Amino acid sequence: MDILLSALEQALILLPLVLGMHLSYRVLNVTDLTVDGTYVLGAAIFARSIEFGLLPALFFTIAGGGFVGAIVACMQRRDAVSSLIVGILASFMLYSVNLQFMGRPNISVIGKHSFLSLANQESWVIPLSLLGLLIMVCLIMILSSKLGLHLRAFGQNKKLLSILGKKPESYRVFGLVVSNGLAAFSGSLAAQVNGFADINMGIGVALVAIGAVVIGTHIFIKPHEGFDATREVGSCFIGILLYFICLSGLLRIGIDPANLKLVLGLMLFLSLRHARCGVRL
Repeated sequence: MDILLSALEQALILLPLVLGMHLSYRVLNVTDLTVDGTYVLGAAIFARSIEFGLLPALFFTIAGGGFVGAIVACMQRRDAVSSLIVGILASFMLYSVNLQFMGRPNISVIGKHSFLSLANQESWVIPLSLLGLLIMVCLIMILSSKLGLHLRAFGQNKKLLSILGKKPESYRVFGLVVSNGLAAFSGSLAAQVNGFADINMGIGVALVAIGAVVIGTHIFIKPHEGFDATREVGSCFIGILLYFICLSGLLRIGIDPANLKLVLGLMLFLSLRHARCGVRL
């Protein structure tokens, strides 16, 4: 039971980031690794602005992540540069931005306002579950709407949008703004739960998110099945929960923490290979 609760808590922290990655990777057909840096940016903005109150800090956090997403979308404009390369460059540059913004490698937020104090709960599971459910419902509504149809059209056939008189790049901007905003929000949740924001806390989260999306999709969605927004979003939760269950299980059986990323990396590789799905260039 402890393993499941621990895995659930960690999965709910990363769930907004995974949902954002689903939007960019599965819907827009864009591999955006910027979230490695945006995740840290969200934690950093939250830690520096929490003195203004919880809600203003969250607003600044999401706005900061969305701003980065808009910049990345402009860098990817008309696919002049590979989205994968742009994401790597953006994440690389964000390291310096985050460090300058934080002023030091880590910032403590212990004793500050958080969702836990707001909800007056002893465990993070309930407030994180409510937040995760709210975000999932909002994303399902977006993907089920006409806007969601246009976002999927961007990922499948940009020329169709042009024929319909739409501006394809505006959907790229919207998708990446939402995706990076969610990643930043996820970083703020991590800062609240862990009690600090750290410059290195985002290393590898993009690959974990992609792995979770692929694992959940492979298990939850059948090939050649029509698009179902509820099933797509639900698969993200299943994927990230399974990832952290495996992580907790490996720690419980005594795997050396120094080898943990090696083992998990091999597991993600096998999942990607089995699903016949790799990172798109």
